[in-house]
Amino acid sequence: MDKKVEIVSLGVNCLPRTVLTRNGIKPRKADGELSCPFDLVRHYLPNIIHYLETDFSDYFDDIHFVIRKRNFLDFRKRGKWHKNDGTVFYHDLDCQYYDKEKLLTRIKNRIENFRQIIKSETPILFVLNLEEDEERIEDLYNVLKKICSHKKFKLLIIDFFDICNEVYNNNDIEVLKLPLPFENWTEGWNGKEWIKSDFGKYVEKCVSSYTERLIEREFK
Repeated sequence: MDKKVEIVSLGVNCLPRTVLTRNGIKPRKADGELSCPFDLVRHYLPNIIHYLETDFSDYFDDIHFVIRKRNFLDFRKRGKWHKNDGTVFYHDLDCQYYDKEKLLTRIKNRIENFRQIIKSETPILFVLNLEEDEERIEDLYNVLKKICSHKKFKLLIIDFFDICNEVYNNNDIEVLKLPLPFENWTEGWNGKEWIKSDFGKYVEKCVSSYTERLIEREFK
């Protein structure tokens, strides 16, 4: 694909990748879009910064499987892969207890895709759904500036929790503030009821429209 900008999700969950793909701003996997490590995995911001700073050097150290039983008679080894820092691989449900090598190969491919995007000359729009740790935004920006020193990039922060109270005097950072949709938002935003609701459509339209305008303005 001939792109004028790469859109790369930095998490902290799958919202940036999912919403921007669902609304036609970011290409789909079926169209050749490659997955990156923060696309569909739950990470906390301090850990994202750490993995960027260290080029994922210790990412594989503590990946383990957590079995979830429906009841005491459930002897199936079903569950999700986790890391000790709170990282959860929610969308890799086809990788169960006996599929660790399959998962590790997938993660390695995602990391390599990310590295190749960084190395390329194509500008990048990083998108972060911020839930906490506003004080670490400057740290995140500094590591992005370091790894993207050879090319243009922008950081778009989606803020549903009114976390970003600081006014960033930085042309590389944009903050999109939106109202918190409902209680337990982080658990329900991707459900069918949300997607079909008027408010869900409104929020997704705001995110996608703002991103589209930002790309047109900054990456001509």
